[in-house]
Amino acid sequence: MELVVIGVLIILLAVVFLIIQMMSKKNCQNKTLAKIIEVKQEQYFKKDINSNNTSVSFAFRPVYEFLVNGNKVHVADSKGYKYKGYLKKLGKYVSLYYNSTDYNQIYVSDSVLNIIIASAISIGTIVVTLGVLMIFAII
Repeated sequence: MELVVIGVLIILLAVVFLIIQMMSKKNCQNKTLAKIIEVKQEQYFKKDINSNNTSVSFAFRPVYEFLVNGNKVHVADSKGYKYKGYLKKLGKYVSLYYNSTDYNQIYVSDSVLNIIIASAISIGTIVVTLGVLMIFAII
């Protein structure tokens, strides 16, 4: 029975991430190709209150260039990404969705998040199936 509950919880967590992703995309219905023309590196300091040590972390925010009605638009992503992989994407093109009334509202599909969601749904389904099989003592 515990496996069924764990599996359902994994699936529910994946569904929550999926809903959040869909809400981000809701206002951004126009799809285009955008070039990453810059990657802003932002530095953050975190202080550990227990040890009084300060650690440094970085976030990478890509700046996109795309055309709307023949005009170039430059928009910095509102999200900061932890992985340096965005530095390698400089000059590359990505699919991007934008809001036609506010070009600063963009949505870029995060393939890593999509893989995590799909994996969580798959793992949750397997765990639920194993739990049901164990309940009926088939395995």
